[in-house]
Amino acid sequence: MGEDEILSEYFTKLNDISNEAFALGKFFSDTKMVRKIFRSLSDRFQPKLTTIEESKTLDTMKVEELMGSLQTYEMNIKQRKKEKTITLKAASEPTDKEGEEESDEFALL
Repeated sequence: MGEDEILSEYFTKLNDISNEAFALGKFFSDTKMVRKIFRSLSDRFQPKLTTIEESKTLDTMKVEELMGSLQTYEMNIKQRKKEKTITLKAASEPTDKEGEEESDEFALL
């Protein structure tokens, strides 16, 4: 998985590969697929993967369950980045009153 790749695109590719393998007679169990997903995800998911690994048994986890958990995590990351961007933008834009006060100070000099 690439760093800039969206999780839904990644899972679509993974599903396609799995379906092609099945058509050729190769079946992957949920356990094997979950482990393959763990190994192939980008570093941005590492904190979530560690949490999942510590709290759940990977041998009983379904691909759909892992997918849902990772998609929720990805949405939360995007939301936090959006909030930070808005906060930084708001903090860096001066208001009109600040500009007027500076003009008044220069006029007094």
